[in-house]
Amino acid sequence: MRSLIIKTAAVVLLVSIFSIAIHALLPEANLVEESNFSWLAKTISFPVLATLFFVFTYFTIAIIYIKFHKYLPGKSYAKPLIFGNLVALIWWVGMIEAMFILESSLLDEFIMGFLDYLPIVILVLLLDKFIVKNERTFVESFHWFN
Repeated sequence: MRSLIIKTAAVVLLVSIFSIAIHALLPEANLVEESNFSWLAKTISFPVLATLFFVFTYFTIAIIYIKFHKYLPGKSYAKPLIFGNLVALIWWVGMIEAMFILESSLLDEFIMGFLDYLPIVILVLLLDKFIVKNERTFVESFHWFN
């Protein structure tokens, strides 16, 4: 069990770093005004807070996929694509919603949503390849929620 948690954490951390890196490449990423930061973002810094957010979110997605992948329809190679795309599409719709709240264009939110979409799909593909398939019998007996 310890091995599974360590491997899952490693995949989550790797994808979190990838996600932060591709977000940082956008010119819009540097336009966030520090005066608009929350108390927490000002205290521990925005990059640290964003990293924690990605790690927590991706680890949650990982737990759900590892626990419920066997209930997904389709062949084994399709399962991570089905799950990853469904979760990422929900996230993407949430990003486009920000267009109505913030002063941003549909294109800006579309691009930002895609930069969140891509790491989620990659996360689930990596989980399936390196954790679920390599430790199938262990994962099937793994009970985080029982």
